[in-house]
Amino acid sequence: MADTETARGLQWGRIALALKVVVGIACAAPLAWLYRAWQAGELGFHPAEAVVHFLGRFGLGLLLLTLILGTLAHVFRAPKLLTLHPLLGIAAFVYLTLHAASWAGLDMVWQWEFIAMEMADLRYLQVGLISLVLLIPLSLTSGRGLSQQWGSSLWHWLHRLGYVAVAAGLLHLWIITRADYALPVIYMGGFAAMIMLRLLPPAWNAWRNQS
Repeated sequence: MADTETARGLQWGRIALALKVVVGIACAAPLAWLYRAWQAGELGFHPAEAVVHFLGRFGLGLLLLTLILGTLAHVFRAPKLLTLHPLLGIAAFVYLTLHAASWAGLDMVWQWEFIAMEMADLRYLQVGLISLVLLIPLSLTSGRGLSQQWGSSLWHWLHRLGYVAVAAGLLHLWIITRADYALPVIYMGGFAAMIMLRLLPPAWNAWRNQS
């Protein structure tokens, strides 16, 4: 029995490694495409704006996917779904950091006084900054091993900041959207479904215990 469990563990380890490699390549591929499109002049009349928007929307999508995987793993008690959780979370943080950096560099040309004025005046920039700042401690503590060192309860409470970060990111996206609201609506629908999935089992159990 022990040999069988060891063999299964080794097999799953190989599968998990292969999944991480594939997902890592999939996460990096859009950056390669974006660089090629920039060099080829295929990003339209406002390439800097296209870069900023692409990085932000893709990063927010990755962050939402990360939380959805965590929610599914929690609700259905399937810890193997967490295999890709740290990788996706770090990839989302990288994309969103590049989103902020490209805005400051390409749009604002690193004019820090102007950047500070924009940040002070524009609410959507403030909300976006809050979202990015909240992701810093999550990225630094993305390793599951820390949950054992700190205690599972403290680690999970810290990582619930991810929900606040996504909510702030969605608000940021909604404010800057001017015409096509399809992507914000899809993202918000996914976020709402995830919250319901989180809340319904505890609510159902509480109701059943009172019945």
